[in-house]
Amino acid sequence: MILPLIGLVVLAILFCSAMFGMLVGRILPEHHLTAETKGVITLSTGVIGTLTALVLGLLIGAASSSYNTKNQEVVLIAADVIQMDRLLRRYGPEAEGSRDLLHHYAATKTQEFFPEGATKLPNLRNPRTVALLGELQDRLVALNASNANQRWLQAQALQLVSSIAGGARWLLVEQNRIGIAVPLLVLVIFWLCLLFFQLRPVRAG
Repeated sequence: MILPLIGLVVLAILFCSAMFGMLVGRILPEHHLTAETKGVITLSTGVIGTLTALVLGLLIGAASSSYNTKNQEVVLIAADVIQMDRLLRRYGPEAEGSRDLLHHYAATKTQEFFPEGATKLPNLRNPRTVALLGELQDRLVALNASNANQRWLQAQALQLVSSIAGGARWLLVEQNRIGIAVPLLVLVIFWLCLLFFQLRPVRAG
C-alpha cells in the first residue's frame, strides 16, 4: 500500500512541476526565451536526464539484488526445514512430537512470509514463531538417543535448528530494514521535476 501511494505522490509532483513550467513560460518576457536560452536549458536537461537515468538504474539494481538475497534466504530456510523433517523421520517414533511441531512452525512461517492480502507485509519479527523454534530446540535437546545413529541424527537436527534460529532468520530481518535511501530518492525526484519543468515559449493565441 505504501509503494503505490509514493508513486501517486511522485506523479502528482511531476505533473505540478510540468504545469508550473508551462505557466512560467507564459509569463516570462520575450528576451528570456531566446534561442541561446533554450539551448542552455536543453543542454542542462540532457545532463540531468543522463544522471537521473544512471541513478534510477542503480536503484533498480539495488532493489533486484535485495530481492534475490531475500529469496535465497527463504529457500535456505525451506531447505533446512525439509532436511530436518527427514532427519527426525529417520530418528524414529520418539521424534514424532518434534516433527509435528516442526510442521506447525513451517506452516506459520509460510503464512508470515506470504500473508494473505496484497496490502499485508511479511512479518519477520513474530514472537510466536520465535517461541515455536525455541520449543522445537528444547524438544530436540530432550531426546534420549539410544544409539550412535540417533545421536548423530539428533546432532544434525540441532545444527539445522540453530542455523534457522541464528542465521537465515536474522539475515532476513536485517535485509528487511534496508530500503531505498530517502535523500537519494528525493534527489531523483528533484531531478525529474527539473526535467518536466521546461520553460517553453507558450503564448495564447
